[in-house]
Amino acid sequence: MYYQSSLGIGYRTSSYISSNNAKNKYAVSSDERAEDCYYIFTEDFKHALGWMFVQKYFMKNQRAAVKEVTTITNYIINAVRKLLQDNKWLGETSKRKSLEKIQQLVKIIGFNAKTMTAQNVNEFFQGMRITANNFFRNIIQIKSKSLKLSLTELREKPNRKGDDGDGIFSVNAWYDSEMNSITIPAGILRNPFFNIRSPMSLNFGGLGTILGHELMHAFDNDGTLYNAQGEYSPWLTTSAKASFERLSKELINQYSHFKIPGTSLHINGQLTLDENIADNGGIHVAYNAFLKWKSSQNVHYMLPGLPLSSDQLFFLTFAQNWCAHFSTIALRNQLRHDPHAPDMARVLLTLRNSKEFAAAYRCQSGSYMNPARKYQVW
Repeated sequence: MYYQSSLGIGYRTSSYISSNNAKNKYAVSSDERAEDCYYIFTEDFKHALGWMFVQKYFMKNQRAAVKEVTTITNYIINAVRKLLQDNKWLGETSKRKSLEKIQQLVKIIGFNAKTMTAQNVNEFFQGMRITANNFFRNIIQIKSKSLKLSLTELREKPNRKGDDGDGIFSVNAWYDSEMNSITIPAGILRNPFFNIRSPMSLNFGGLGTILGHELMHAFDNDGTLYNAQGEYSPWLTTSAKASFERLSKELINQYSHFKIPGTSLHINGQLTLDENIADNGGIHVAYNAFLKWKSSQNVHYMLPGLPLSSDQLFFLTFAQNWCAHFSTIALRNQLRHDPHAPDMARVLLTLRNSKEFAAAYRCQSGSYMNPARKYQVW
C-alpha cells in the first residue's frame, strides 16, 4: 500500500504507472522525463537518501516518535488478536494458526539504527564512480551492485528485520506475507498521518487505520496462504475457507454495485477484494484499539474550536487520509488496473460498513451512511 501526502515523497506506485499510461494513451503533456528521473533516483539512491532523511528530519524526535508509534501498533495488534479470538467461523484449527501469525509478527518501526549508518552507506557505494554528468552510468553501477547483493542473499536465511534500508523515507507502510512483518518507515511518521503533539484520536485515525489496514493483509486471500514464519502453508480449513469465500463474495457484490459519485463508473469488486478486506477490517481494529487506549487514560484532548468528540475526530482523520481529486481519464484507468478502490469509495463504503462510525456520528438507522445491511469479512 502506498500513501500520498504534501511531502511529495514516495515510490513508483500503481497509481503513478496508471497515470503515466493514461498520459501516453491520450497524449497529455507533462514533465514526464523529470518525473521518471525522480522515481529512478529515489529508488536507486535509497540507501543514501534514507540516511540523509533520517539525519535531517527524524533524529530529533526519533525516540519519542518510535515510542508512541510502538504504543499505537501494540494496541492495534492486541485488537487484531481479540478480533481473531472472538471470530465465530474460523474454527479452532484455523483460529490457532491465525493467532500464531499475530503472535510472531515482526515489527519494523522508523529505521534500523544498527544498519542505517554513514559507514554502511559508504560501503554500499564503495568501488563506484558516481558523477554529476552521467546519470545512465550511475544507475548501471548501482543496479549491478544491487544485483550482486541479491544473488549473495539467495543462500542466506531470509532477513525479517528490514536491514536493507528499503523505503525509509517513503510515505508508506506495508505488510509482507513472506516475512510476516509490518514495516512502518520514518517517512510516514509525519503530518498528516502522525504528529507526536497531536491528540491520539488523530494519530489512531490517521496512522492507526493505515496500520490496521496493513495488519489485516495478513488475513486476506494472500495472507491466508502463509503461516507465522512466512512460509507458503495455507491454514484455512475447508469449513473456514467456505465462510471466508462467502463473506468475500458479499463484499465483492457491494463494491461492484457502488457507482462513483458524479460518474457512471463502477468498481471491480473482485480486483479490489483484498484491499477492501483490509480497509474494512483495518478501521475496525484501529478504532477498537483507540477505545482500549482511551479507557486507560484520564485526560481526553479536544481540538479547540471544533465541536467534535474524540471518536468523531478518529473517523474524520481516517477520511482525511483519502482526500484526493482525479480526472475522469485517471479514474477510468485506475478502475481497470489498480487493486485499490478509488479514494472516495474507500471512505464512503468503509464507513457505511462501520457500526462504530454510525454510533459516533449518530447516523439515523437506514440512512445513506448507516444502512441496515453492513458487510465485513473480519
